[in-house]
Amino acid sequence: MAARSLGLSAPSFQSPPRSDELDRCIQRMPSGDCVVAVRVRGRPFGAVVADAIEGIMVCNELSAEAAGAVRDELWREAAAVSSGGDVRGHPEASFPLDEAA
Repeated sequence: MAARSLGLSAPSFQSPPRSDELDRCIQRMPSGDCVVAVRVRGRPFGAVVADAIEGIMVCNELSAEAAGAVRDELWREAAAVSSGGDVRGHPEASFPLDEAA
C-alpha cells in the first residue's frame, strides 16, 4: 500500500459508514489503530479517493506541512492505479488529475 511505502500507518477501510448521513467517518480504536469508513455508492470516484486519502492524513496525525507532501504522493499513486485500470470495478474509476492543480 502507498501509505506504508511512505512510512505511514495504513488504516483499515470499510464501506459504508454506519451513519447514513456521513460520507466518511474515522474511528480510533483503543489499540491505536484507525478505521476509515467511506461511502462508495452514488459518489464520484474522485470523492471516494479524496476521502480515503484524507482518512490516511487524519489517522497519521500529520502536520500541515508533512500532510501536503504526503497527500500529493498519494494522489500520484491513485492516478497511476486509475490509469492502469486496477480500481476494483468502480464505474467512475477513470478521472483526470491535473498535475498543475
